[in-house]
Amino acid sequence: MKESPSQALQQTLKDLERAYINFFSKRAQGWGEFRWQLEYKMTWRGGILLAVPPHSTSRICTGCGHLSKDNRKTQAKFECVECGDENHADLVGSINILERGHRFLACGE
Repeated sequence: MKESPSQALQQTLKDLERAYINFFSKRAQGWGEFRWQLEYKMTWRGGILLAVPPHSTSRICTGCGHLSKDNRKTQAKFECVECGDENHADLVGSINILERGHRFLACGE
């Protein structure tokens, strides 16, 4: 008996769904493994791994501390609307993450 077009389409959709779930579950496992490896290596070398929430880190000015979504002119460019400080948004984000880590270690916040 020949498959109808709708049966073939349903099978294709099931296959796509399975591939999608497979792809993202492996991707999530990859980040978990990466973090585990980082933590293991840091402990082995006498350090610690500190997870810092990254939200808004590339929108906070490292000069004056002003937080605004308007500070991000483009994906890469940061320019504070308050004090005019300019830098690459990734650099601003990494500086703010480092400061959050220091603040957490010093004050527990």
